[in-house]
Amino acid sequence: MSIRVFCSTVASSDFLLEIRLFGEKVPTSDYKGYPIEVQRQRTLQGVNVSSSFVLAADRRAGILAMTFQNTTPEKKTIPLQFNILGGLQYVKGWGFSRPDTRKLAMVAVVEKQRLIWENEAAGV
Repeated sequence: MSIRVFCSTVASSDFLLEIRLFGEKVPTSDYKGYPIEVQRQRTLQGVNVSSSFVLAADRRAGILAMTFQNTTPEKKTIPLQFNILGGLQYVKGWGFSRPDTRKLAMVAVVEKQRLIWENEAAGV
């Protein structure tokens, strides 16, 4: 129940998520686009990266899933960098027009494999 309320009341009209491996953007070498999903493949420094971004059913939200596969014989530590930009706003009703989300948000907590991105109005 709390997820349903959370997804329907938090808005970010200028959200940007950039993920880097080894400090580098990962170029897409192959992708497939579907009406509700984009699948991408690429390789960087011997690591295959596959991702799928899927629009959530009946919500104004999406889910990003990523898989990393080491194609080299040696062990690798893969440093991940998440650059998250944009604003968040609590919105009681979200009609046709774009909501005002100018309240900037910051990554406030990194714990137990979670990033919490929030401001005084809302959080993700």
